[in-house]
Amino acid sequence: MIKLLSCSKKLSWKKQMEINIHLDTIASLKKELELMRIEKERVDKKLTSYVASSYVIDQIVPQLPDAKPAFNNVPPPIWNHYT
Repeated sequence: MIKLLSCSKKLSWKKQMEINIHLDTIASLKKELELMRIEKERVDKKLTSYVASSYVIDQIVPQLPDAKPAFNNVPPPIWNHYT
């Protein structure tokens, strides 16, 4: 009878340890999921910002008058070496 109780306690202890391991794994996965959600939200906000910037570049900047290339205003080289 005593041997049966000690075996039962060992089995109960082992099951409890397995449950604790699973609970710890679940907790760490929940933390990782929350960090991934935060990262996703940050990336989504950056993407929205880039889309808005792209819209500005595509719609507003080309409509500016006198859009001349900037390379016309470059001074000549100092040593006059044209390679």
